[in-house]
Amino acid sequence: MRKIVLVCLMVLALFVPLYAGGSGESSSADGTVVLEILLSGDTTEGSPMQKAVERFNAEYADKGIQAQVNEISLSDLPTQISNRIRAGKLPALVKNTTNTFEQFTDNFYPLDETGLDPNDFTMNYSVRGGRFVSTTLNSTAVGLFINTTLWDEAGVPYPTTEEERWTWDEFVEALKTVMERTGCEGIAIEHSQQRMQTLLYQFGSRITPADDPYTLVFDSPETREGMEYFINLVKEGVATYTDIVGIDTAANTFKSGRVAAHIGGNWSLTDFAENITGFEWAPVLMPYAKEKATMIGGNLLSVFDGSGQEKEAIEFVKWFYQPENYKQYLADANYLSGMKSLDVDYTLEELAVFQQELAASCNTPNEDMMIQVNHPGASYGNTIRDNWTQAIVGEITVDEAIDRIINDIIIAYPDVKEAQ
Repeated sequence: MRKIVLVCLMVLALFVPLYAGGSGESSSADGTVVLEILLSGDTTEGSPMQKAVERFNAEYADKGIQAQVNEISLSDLPTQISNRIRAGKLPALVKNTTNTFEQFTDNFYPLDETGLDPNDFTMNYSVRGGRFVSTTLNSTAVGLFINTTLWDEAGVPYPTTEEERWTWDEFVEALKTVMERTGCEGIAIEHSQQRMQTLLYQFGSRITPADDPYTLVFDSPETREGMEYFINLVKEGVATYTDIVGIDTAANTFKSGRVAAHIGGNWSLTDFAENITGFEWAPVLMPYAKEKATMIGGNLLSVFDGSGQEKEAIEFVKWFYQPENYKQYLADANYLSGMKSLDVDYTLEELAVFQQELAASCNTPNEDMMIQVNHPGASYGNTIRDNWTQAIVGEITVDEAIDRIINDIIIAYPDVKEAQ
């Protein structure tokens, strides 16, 4: 009997969390507070944060605070946060996607004690319900990459200054010349709502008016022109079909060396720098039709309310955004800065092109973001990408795609109405 009880106690011990009290707080044997930073992503995301944590730990070794990274898969992040909220075992900090941020806004601790300015961050996610609850961890931007080996072989120039920026018609004309002279394929566009919506913004499309996030103006000549323009590029064989509809990955197609250009994100820079060896490449300024536009994205950093370690977590945030520490974090991953006021000398010089895109972009992407800001926890998902894709493959018309997109947005946000 004593053996059975002992075994049961041992089994139960396996399920006792290594946390103090009823919260998620943890500490070492000497009383040092250990901050868990819940982070999703891959090694590109984890490695720079791990390096930052190592620097923090060295600096705070005798101050009673240490930090550790708990890296999980992106798909597991919402479920793990939900489970840990229910269990009362919250981590101290979390690297949020915009999606998880919107789901758990009410669970974040205000960041006023950091002394940071919520208006200094590049993404419109710092303040919710009048509370400063998030910082921009890093920024991303959409841009254009070209295979300069092919362009040089074809003898076709490409823009190196703002004054030389192509219109879309000029770019397509130049691209066709490169295709004819070298036998390559044209442009690989990622099957991504962010990348595809950037193209629509360049044609003047928008979801809502600048000053009214409750009215839809997506059904417009500009939206229709943008959608039809790229459908025609696919039909003409200028835009690669398998990439834009999601059969292949556009970044991999570009790395193969068989296309002259690629619409993607700045996060590909490190991958391309490390893995492209068969040709020369460079990011250049994107074309425009009516507007110069890029969509800003990125990740967010928040402190959980209820971990029991809020004060120590605030101390980490304050340390992290000190210019020397934050600049090192950006350099470790070749990230774009999440702070407007920070002057960064990027070690990867190609990032300057994406910074230039952000500076030149119209404000429509940020204005359209307000529809999501005003509806925390709700989302219209990838309806623009998915219905536009159906129009590209010929399953529905452009008009039907626009109608479906508007319907999906209204379902997500019932108080939003279509303009009359």
